[in-house]
Amino acid sequence: MVAESKQFPRIRHAAFEDYSQIAALGSRYGLHSKKFDSWKDLWLTNPVYRQLPDWPMGWVLENEDRQISGFIGNIPQSYSLGDRTVLAAVSHALVVDLPYRSHSLSLISRFYAQKNVDLFLSTTANAQASKAYAVFGARRVPLGTWNSSSFWVLDHCRFAATALAMKNVVFAKPLGYLVGAGLYLKDAFREPLSNRGTAGMEIAECSCFDQRFEIFWEELRLGRSSVLLAARSREALQWHFKAALADNQAWILTVSDGYRLRAYSVFFRQDSVRFGLKRVRLADFQCPDENHGDELLKQMISYAVTLCRRERVHMLETIGLPVEKQRVIDSLRPHRRELPCWLYFYKTNDKYLSKALARPEVWDASYFDGDSSL
Repeated sequence: MVAESKQFPRIRHAAFEDYSQIAALGSRYGLHSKKFDSWKDLWLTNPVYRQLPDWPMGWVLENEDRQISGFIGNIPQSYSLGDRTVLAAVSHALVVDLPYRSHSLSLISRFYAQKNVDLFLSTTANAQASKAYAVFGARRVPLGTWNSSSFWVLDHCRFAATALAMKNVVFAKPLGYLVGAGLYLKDAFREPLSNRGTAGMEIAECSCFDQRFEIFWEELRLGRSSVLLAARSREALQWHFKAALADNQAWILTVSDGYRLRAYSVFFRQDSVRFGLKRVRLADFQCPDENHGDELLKQMISYAVTLCRRERVHMLETIGLPVEKQRVIDSLRPHRRELPCWLYFYKTNDKYLSKALARPEVWDASYFDGDSSL
């Protein structure tokens, strides 16, 4: 364990009692803060954390007035690759107050200095953090487009008004009606995504992760043993989406053959509260059957569009999908937007993992990884 400095500003282990200061710090820099109980659950109900009694929940930078001026969370997650269980440390909600930015690398170094960790993941990097991670040897995940997104507009006027407001355009709301009307006409010539139908495959909404998901995970893990997969056991899924499901902010869609689960997807709300943008993102899609996977993904996207319109959501978005899944998304003719930076970085000190993870085909990177959809 790295010794903690007694001088100020100093870095020490984070504690649950630090929540109010960490939340206030994040809020000043536009980070959405979870409610206290949901924030605690990132660790306390985490099935991996419960097996690691000495795991640090993160580190804080404490200034001369003993106020928290920086934070990096540290969430343990389990991955599998072949017969091996891979312990991943996931960075979470990195933020440092402007006067103390010169101490950012010292804070991040505590994360990368951890022993007995197989893999370090950062999936929500901003432009500054991505440069800092690179200093410590973190690499871009070699699969997926993690610097752009695909999306469909479902409320053209409100979406346009929000987009203009994000660019600080004066009179964004009235202009949004004009821009939105033009966007609507442009989309009118695209294939009507919500009218695709289900081609004889019944998609069902599921309120929880039942026992079928446990069986499905074992089939998926064994069938894709050459791929690095985040654990998707029933327990892991329940922990991951607990807060979103409790607040009716996530949808579980399934396709079954009798009791056997054939495929599932999870869509979740990730709004921009500051600008009032109502947004749903695809968190995860899994289908072991390669013969039907493409069509099922199309149908689930179509179904999600219907749900978004029912809930008056402004846009549906996907980020970082592997090449095969992205090709399916592209066939549905979405819009594209560039993101400020590459989001997904990894690092390992394990020689075997380093060699394996350099190959794109070993990854099934998705928005389920890390803390992207937590």
